[in-house]
Amino acid sequence: MAAYEIAVAYAKTRVQFGREIGRFQLVQNKLANMLAQLTAIKLTCFRLNELADEGAMTSPMASMAKMFAARQGRWICSEARDIMGGNGLLLENHVARHLTDMEVVFTYEGTDSMQSLILGRHITGFSAFA
Repeated sequence: MAAYEIAVAYAKTRVQFGREIGRFQLVQNKLANMLAQLTAIKLTCFRLNELADEGAMTSPMASMAKMFAARQGRWICSEARDIMGGNGLLLENHVARHLTDMEVVFTYEGTDSMQSLILGRHITGFSAFA
C-alpha cells in the first residue's frame, strides 16, 4: 500500500512536459491496475481471515493467498518504481526499499515455487516434492 500511495502522490506532483504525470494515460492505467490488485489482495486476506475464524481455512488456501499476495505486492512495488522513473530508486522516496522488502517476502515467506507446489498437490492429488 505504501508504494502505491507514494506513486499516487508522486504522479500528482511530478511535472514532465509541462504537466503532472498523473495526467498521462499510461500513468493512470498503472495506478488503476495497482489499486485493483491491492483491493484483490485485501479481499483475499479478509476472506481467509473469515474462514480461519470459522475453522474452515486450509493449508492450500493459505498457500494460494500467500502466493497471490507476494506476487502482486512485488508487482505493485515494481510499477510504483516504474512510475517514478529514476526517482523510484532513490532511498529517500522509499519505493526501492518497499520493492526490496517484497522481494524478501516473495522468497522468505515460503517461496513462490513452494506455495505453488502445495497448491498443485491439492489440485492434482499428486505431490511434486518429497
